[in-house]
Amino acid sequence: MGDYESAFALVKDIENNSSIRNNRHHLGYTLARLSILHQIGKTQDCETIARQAIELGETHKLTMTSGFAHSALGAWLLNEGRLDESMESFEAGLPYFEQSNTGVFIAYYKCHYAHCLAKSGRVSQATDEIESAYSMIKNGFDGWAYADAFRMIVDFEYHYLNRKARCIARLESAYHAASAKGALLWTLRLSRSLARMYSQVGEHDRARGILENELKHPALKDCKMKDYQESIELYDSLINAK
Repeated sequence: MGDYESAFALVKDIENNSSIRNNRHHLGYTLARLSILHQIGKTQDCETIARQAIELGETHKLTMTSGFAHSALGAWLLNEGRLDESMESFEAGLPYFEQSNTGVFIAYYKCHYAHCLAKSGRVSQATDEIESAYSMIKNGFDGWAYADAFRMIVDFEYHYLNRKARCIARLESAYHAASAKGALLWTLRLSRSLARMYSQVGEHDRARGILENELKHPALKDCKMKDYQESIELYDSLINAK
């Protein structure tokens, strides 16, 4: 789980294999590269890889591949402050998710889109998207998209709607669901979000406790993953909090 540099090298070797370069397997490897680039902090290559994935998805008429690639590109552009381009990418990708008729993935996409809308000043429209997304996932855990969507919903409500108590309750629900399913990466991310919430309302012991519980997991020993390193940094910053 920890050696993303080796995984990245392996994926690049597979992509360069001429026997699969132009077939559908290449799409999965391209998106895997994108995920790995995020994890090891090489974000300068993310735009190129995302645009490549969009092109390949459209060429092979794979709706989910195109949708996720648009989502990844939109999120990266938003993080870079390229708001207009981010909005364009999200709006281009939404129809692909709607065609899939998969509620949790539509919710995941709506959350990304909502954050983009909010940053452009369209908070009311963004709130509608967030509420729509929550209605699609509120009844159960359905993998990584569920966990990440919940995290984005809580982040939105906290920053734009000031619903602190509701945010903590929703985040705790998502955290326990992810933990029960053994979804280690998403449990780690949710625990980090919860720790920040607890700390912001003065519950520093709970913040430290939930992070410590996740960080001692045997599978994370010698982990080089960006999420793990961010959790360590947050835990260290909470050591002396009172």
